[in-house]
Amino acid sequence: MTPYESDFFKYFTIYFNQLKKLIATCYAGSPIVQTELDFFGTPNENLNFDKKKSAIRFDVSEVKDFNGDGATDLADVKWLLENNRNVVTYLDGDGDFRSPECIAALKEADVVVTNPPFTLFREYVAQLVEYDKKFLIIGNINCITYKEIFPLIMQNKIWLG
Repeated sequence: MTPYESDFFKYFTIYFNQLKKLIATCYAGSPIVQTELDFFGTPNENLNFDKKKSAIRFDVSEVKDFNGDGATDLADVKWLLENNRNVVTYLDGDGDFRSPECIAALKEADVVVTNPPFTLFREYVAQLVEYDKKFLIIGNINCITYKEIFPLIMQNKIWLG
C-alpha cells in the first residue's frame, strides 16, 4: 500500500505541525497500491509503470491549508501529494526495509513508527536496534517471547506499552 493509504501516515500528516519532517516508504506489491490516491493525476488504468513493483517514498516537510478551506486535513495532504512532485519519489527497489534506499531513509529518522510484517518482526527490530533508533511498533504480544526480543526487554532497550 502507499503510505497515503496508511493510517499511520494519515495521522502524522494531520498533526504534522508538531514534526519537522515526515518520511514514509511503502513496500511494492500491495494489492491496494494506488487505489486510494493517484499521484500526479495519472489514472490507474494508464499507469506507465508496474504498480505491483513500484515502491514509493514521501518526504513531507510542510502541511498547510493548501485548498483554503480553513482547516489542515487529509484533503490538504492529498492536494500536496498530487501537486508537489518534490514530495513523492518512486524507489528503484521494492521498498523492502532492508534495501539501501530504505536504510538511507532509516538513517535520517529520529523515530520510527510502524507495524512490520509479523514474519519479519525479529529482523526488523534487530535493524532498528543496530541503527540505534527510537521506535514504536504495533505487533503481536507473542513477539515478546522471541529469543531475540525478550533479552532486549530485560536489558531495558525496548518496552511494552
